[in-house]
Amino acid sequence: MASSLRVDPSALCASAATDAKVACFMSELPVAQSMTRAAGDLADLRSGSACRFVGDVLDGAARGLTDELSTHSERLVAAAQRYRRGDEDLGRRLGMTDCHSMTPP
Repeated sequence: MASSLRVDPSALCASAATDAKVACFMSELPVAQSMTRAAGDLADLRSGSACRFVGDVLDGAARGLTDELSTHSERLVAAAQRYRRGDEDLGRRLGMTDCHSMTPP
């Protein structure tokens, strides 16, 4: 027999909040600035252009991760809201049902 699916909307919201915090942290990382500063110190060397390149790559990766985490957070909140609404709607419907008028199988 399959186990029933249980969804905890508050756990979804907690996970969404964590995603949002990590996304905020990632968006504030000064990776590109650090690499650009290093590139400036190494301007006459090939290492300087490599630092600029790596800075751009890491900055793009951080932006992509930030966007993904933000989207995931938004979707978790939306899922929690849908589960809560569905649960409330089902509760109202069950409350309107007159169980005494039903004939047993």
